[in-house]
This record gives sequence, structure tokens and C-alpha cells, in this order.
Amino acid sequence: GLECYSGEGGAALVQVTAPVDASSRTITVLGTPEPLTNGGLAEQGNAALTMRLLGTRPTLLWYLPGPEQSDAAPRSLGELIPAGWRWAAVQLALAAVLAAVWRARRLGAVVHEPLPVVVRAVEAVEGRARLYRRAGAREHAADTLRAATRARLAPLLGLGRPDGEQAVAPQALVDAVAARTGRTAVEVTGLLYGPAPADERAMVELADNLDDCEREVLRT
Repeated sequence: GLECYSGEGGAALVQVTAPVDASSRTITVLGTPEPLTNGGLAEQGNAALTMRLLGTRPTLLWYLPGPEQSDAAPRSLGELIPAGWRWAAVQLALAAVLAAVWRARRLGAVVHEPLPVVVRAVEAVEGRARLYRRAGAREHAADTLRAATRARLAPLLGLGRPDGEQAVAPQALVDAVAARTGRTAVEVTGLLYGPAPADERAMVELADNLDDCEREVLRT
């Protein structure tokens, strides 16, 4: 045989010729895979050694051992769980069921309790108006009044549903109100879509005019 790269522990490369099936075959044993890796090719002539070992034959078979495949049928999850863990899983499932039953137990009949304070609708409206006045939010208050009036006028004129005015075009609503009340289109536009009142007196006049317009539509 041939021994190379000898050291204190022996040779790092051994090559022997052995008979196999009425013929001889050369077997090479390399003590470390380091010379065949990319990181070690440029060191101590490893590239030349690798080419001489692997490049002497036209066909190179590279074998990497992997996990062995078995012909046995695959096992279920329950079979993979150890026996002790199965009993623990059953106990946990039973505890979860008992906890669900405990949390879902009937607590008794529903008790009807009176509200601590009953606020009339008119008081709620007045309180909201005071907040608008204190904050000086005349524009927001005017928009709220106009939107409520438009929402009530649209179904009365057959232009929309009672639940909102989203589908009503402003010009269609103005024309319908003007035709029903006899007001001009410019007057109706300023009433329903005009600018914010300049002061509190103008705000009161706007509210009165909106009420008058709605009553005129109801009378005709």
C-alpha cells in the first residue's frame, strides 16, 4: 500500500489495491475531509491532491449518506406520543371540559334594574345646544340643523328613504322644495346649504326658517 502525509498518529492518506470480483480495485482512505472542502482547497496543495484523487476517472460517483427509508406504514400522532403523555393529555382535556362547564353554568334569571337617571329628549337637545354655544361652534350646529332638515324633507318629497339623505342630489332637493313651497331656488339653496350664521341671532333665525320651510312642505 501507499501511505502519505505521515505524522505522529499515522498517515493521513492510505491507498491500497484489493481484489474485487476477479479484478483489482484501488481503495483510497483519507483521514479528514478538510482537503476536499472549499475552505481548504487553497492550503498545502489540497487542490492538486483533490484533482489527482477525484479526476483520474471519467465518471465520479459522490455518495452522501442520508436517513434510511423504511417500508413500514407511517404511524399516527397518537402512536408517536408516549403512554405517559397520553394519560396526561386525557387529564388536560377533562380539565378543559370541566372548566368550560363551570364557566358556562347558569347564573340565574336576568335582573331588570332601573336606570339611575332618566334624561328626557328635550333636555338632551338643550344640553347639546349649550355645549355648542359655549364652544362657539356655530358652523357645526348649523350643519347639524340643516342635515336633519334635509333628511326629513327628502322622504316627504319622494327623493329618498327616511333613514338618510346620501342618495339625494342637492339640486334635486332644492328644486323639489322650491316647487312645493313657492320659494326661489336661490333662497332654498341658501337655507339648506348656505354658509354658517355670523352670530347667535342669525343662528336662531336659521332654525326658525328651517322649521317654517318644513311646515310649508307638510302643508302642501
